[in-house]
Amino acid sequence: IMGNACASEVVGPETIKLEYFKAHGRAEPIRAMLHHANVHYVDSGVSFPAWFMRKGSGNTGEFGALPIVYYQGKTMQQTGAILRALGVERGYYNPRDWQQAGKIDWIVDTWGELLTANALIVLSVASSATKQTRFEEVLNNKWKPFLVQCEKQLAANNTRFIAGNEVTIGDLSLIHISEPTR
Repeated sequence: IMGNACASEVVGPETIKLEYFKAHGRAEPIRAMLHHANVHYVDSGVSFPAWFMRKGSGNTGEFGALPIVYYQGKTMQQTGAILRALGVERGYYNPRDWQQAGKIDWIVDTWGELLTANALIVLSVASSATKQTRFEEVLNNKWKPFLVQCEKQLAANNTRFIAGNEVTIGDLSLIHISEPTR
């Protein structure tokens, strides 16, 4: 987990505070962007028991899910929305370039859908053998076709980046694919 400040640090309105589990996952592209942009932020790791207590009290933000970002007196949820909002501010996403935004958005959105497919398997009460079979199905029918399309997009762009000549939120989402998802 990347981070450049401790969770107990006092957070001012200009400091970004990121809340997510003490693990890799949906917050990783956000962490990667902030790290790449050399942005000072607080990475506030949330334990699973603490999160379940917060859910019971209704203290989980408007969508009841992590990650949550606090910045400039506002609260943001949903990985894609956070990436786009902070990406616009930091130069990693340009919504005015519809062609580039389209290339980036399909990567960010599909990546999120694939993480959900994996999570549904991990969190299921199925047997280990059934989970393994489901993982293989998701790998072969979802992850591999996604990665093939990413390779085609990289080849078509003839650059090192997924949508142009610079790092975007799409690239930062792809970095996380190599992390274990089980």
